[in-house]
Amino acid sequence: MHTPGPWEVGIKHPCRVFNRELKKQIALTCPEMDDTAKDHTEEQSANARLTAAAPDLLQACKLAHTQLSDLHKMLYPCCDGDGCLTHAITEKLSAAIAKAEKGIKL
Repeated sequence: MHTPGPWEVGIKHPCRVFNRELKKQIALTCPEMDDTAKDHTEEQSANARLTAAAPDLLQACKLAHTQLSDLHKMLYPCCDGDGCLTHAITEKLSAAIAKAEKGIKL
């Protein structure tokens, strides 16, 4: 189980990701340099933003998976999934959720 969201990127330290409510640091996206330095790269800042969005993205993937699966069953009750776009998307969502929750590679 991961630290609950919301996660945020630090204002003074754009490489730190934390949960403000719990006063807990979640990640440091540029550990190779002094976190107080002013010369963070755009890539490091982007990594921090993506990391901070992770709980929201996981929740959105779960919701999309559930809704798309239900819609697929309703619209295509006899479809076994072969060649079906909704099935392909739900498979990708399942893999991403598994990677987030269990560390399974995509």
